[in-house]
Amino acid sequence: IGERYPGCRLIRSTFDEAVGGFDDASIDLLHIDGLHTFEAVSHDFEEWRPKLAEQAVVLFHDTAMKQGDFGVWKLWAALQKEHLGFEFLHSHGLGVLAIGDPAGTAFGEILAFAENPKNLELLRVVCETAGATLAGRMERHKQTGRQDVEVPRAAVTPKTGKPGRNDPCPCGSGRKFKHCHGG
Repeated sequence: IGERYPGCRLIRSTFDEAVGGFDDASIDLLHIDGLHTFEAVSHDFEEWRPKLAEQAVVLFHDTAMKQGDFGVWKLWAALQKEHLGFEFLHSHGLGVLAIGDPAGTAFGEILAFAENPKNLELLRVVCETAGATLAGRMERHKQTGRQDVEVPRAAVTPKTGKPGRNDPCPCGSGRKFKHCHGG
């Protein structure tokens, strides 16, 4: 990882074991995806909170899961009252939370864009479609053993930010957008 992403390293440990290895205010991006009970995810967030930079982003996995003892959604609801953020609803949900004032940052621009419900829906569709496209291509790659992956022509029109009706669907199905995810 360090060769490809200088300054990054892979740490295999629990959240509680790893937290001592980081300076306060040193983390710009934190992804919390551990034990999913309200108590556990609240503990993880509070334990790592001092490690977050003044302008940080925290990702919470499984914010849309409300079965059993899943409690990430409860913490997410409480944090949204205090912080700016938005939620992707696909794949069990992903909360994207701003810590501090994101004004003047790229993430602040995304948050401002997502304040409009139509823009938020567009952001969700584009990201869900991109994820489905990548997952589909990876699965085909695994099945065929091909080392190369075909890159389609631009699947998003600049004017609307989404595929045209007759464009190939970005999910990689090979079908027209109007007969797939645009229908």
